[in-house]
Amino acid sequence: MRIWGNFILTLVVLPITSDFMVDSLWQWWSTLSKAEKKEIEIIQIKMDNGPENSGVRTQFLKRMVEFADGTKKSLQLLYYPPYLA
Repeated sequence: MRIWGNFILTLVVLPITSDFMVDSLWQWWSTLSKAEKKEIEIIQIKMDNGPENSGVRTQFLKRMVEFADGTKKSLQLLYYPPYLA
């Protein structure tokens, strides 16, 4: 993970898993100061509803609930339809 101001870049060798996604969120959360964490009320995450982050994938949803419980923050998963070519 590389951090430049408010920009964070995480590089990964495929495949991307639901565990990787939530682990990356935890890593991002650990970079925030106490004041920044206190300011956050809701965390909104744009999702593409792919196979690793589908709204029906139990492992992904379980890990996201653990993240929400651990941070004591509300999460909004913003699913959008895939782009059609």
